[in-house]
Amino acid sequence: MTPEQIDAMRAYVGHDVAAVECLREFHRRVSPRLSEVITDFYAAIAADPRAEKVMSGGPAQSERLARSLAKWLDAALLSRDDGPTFVASRLRIGHAHVRIELPQDLMFTAMNRIRARLVELVFEHFDTVSEQRATIAALNQLLDIELAVMLESYRENLADRLRTSERLATIGQLAATIGHELRNPLGTIETSVYLLGQRLGRLGVADASIERHVDKARAQVRVCTKTITDLLELARSRPPNRKSTSVTDVIERALELVPLSPAVRVALEVETDLTVFADADQLRQVLVNLIGNAADALVGSGVITIRGQSERGGTRLHVADNGPGISAENAARVFEALFTTKAKGNGLGLPLCRRILEAHGGDISLSSAPSGATFVVWVPGPASSDELKPTS
Repeated sequence: MTPEQIDAMRAYVGHDVAAVECLREFHRRVSPRLSEVITDFYAAIAADPRAEKVMSGGPAQSERLARSLAKWLDAALLSRDDGPTFVASRLRIGHAHVRIELPQDLMFTAMNRIRARLVELVFEHFDTVSEQRATIAALNQLLDIELAVMLESYRENLADRLRTSERLATIGQLAATIGHELRNPLGTIETSVYLLGQRLGRLGVADASIERHVDKARAQVRVCTKTITDLLELARSRPPNRKSTSVTDVIERALELVPLSPAVRVALEVETDLTVFADADQLRQVLVNLIGNAADALVGSGVITIRGQSERGGTRLHVADNGPGISAENAARVFEALFTTKAKGNGLGLPLCRRILEAHGGDISLSSAPSGATFVVWVPGPASSDELKPTS
């Protein structure tokens, strides 16, 4: 959305200089009461069961969002932002809602609560009917424009997801076509390399250089095989076989499959009796990818923290590392198929995680943190699987 489009919307709804002055006078009279509007906004969101999965940062996240909303409301009523600055600041708010996967309808209805509360303040602080009408009209114009800009963020997100789906469909066609063709020769190569190593051993050939090259060949075959497997898994739509599963067991099985440096420590903050309603094999695959990514980010040493807790409607898991973190630019693309920042990565792991969790009716997100990276996994319980599916 461009500043020119914003100006066109303002002209269409009649948001002129007089309306701007009405809003500034409104702000002057009611600014001490605006905190009540913000409190009511987040109380409405928190009361919705779907908010449980998106408000994952606890009180600290709520405070950050409340401060952002206060700045937004002040800037909107005082017309501090204009042109490109206005568009950028409003899109940032919309993108924040998209990033935490706040359902669009929940955002829309919560915004209408702001509208209702502001109108109440008009009647409390303006005495004449003409002042009330002019101020309410200006508020409606402003909030309609604000909503249009925020909804643009959701439209952009939908367009991104459609592009990702198209890319996955292309990948699926490619994988189905060549996967079988590549697996057979790779199997032959793996068997031949194994037999070569065995034959050299029986012949008593002890050549460190040859052994090193044999090991490299085996490792590269495993890399190729895993890439093909990931491609096929990403393209395949396998319904999960969900049942109550021990979270600790799934984590321990995942850790067995991830080669970790002795300098990498794993800290588990999970109650021993915590369960999750999931396909254990598929959830293990998600954790293998997340733990492997965390280990790669640590570049040799550091701490991977895995937390889990039961929450209203399901189970939430956090996989965090204390590495260098992920830039804002890359954070927006980490779930894109084939996008990777690793020299030897294939960009399939995180899209596969998202595909698995969405099939469970859950989701995965990258949570902002002062340092490192934290991926948050939400898996709804048996009674809430349908009602808690993401709607954005």
